[in-house]
Amino acid sequence: MSSETHISNIEKYLIQLTKLIELDNAVNRNSRTVDAENLFCVFLNTAFGWQLTNANERKANQDSFDLVDEKRKLHVQVTSNRAQARKLKKTVDSFNKQKHKKGARVIVQIVEVKRQHKD
Repeated sequence: MSSETHISNIEKYLIQLTKLIELDNAVNRNSRTVDAENLFCVFLNTAFGWQLTNANERKANQDSFDLVDEKRKLHVQVTSNRAQARKLKKTVDSFNKQKHKKGARVIVQIVEVKRQHKD
């Protein structure tokens, strides 16, 4: 199988997952969002050679991030929150209030189908 086929399959499955998460969000369920955290943990580790772990396994509902690579001082927030601007601000503000090692950073991974914005 060619790399183009692999990439196409990954895109197809991520779009399907995103649509399922959006349907779940519409009825206030979040189990697939939690599954997405673990999926992106493996995906990002494989793609970038990171060593992310799910921070929510150590502390339930970890504030401001879901995944952490302590060696790289890297934190990832996985969200499917429709109120993204508010969620982003809350994530960054909360992260900045916490005591992290110098140079720590947070990345926000938004799980959503790209939408056309009206001008």
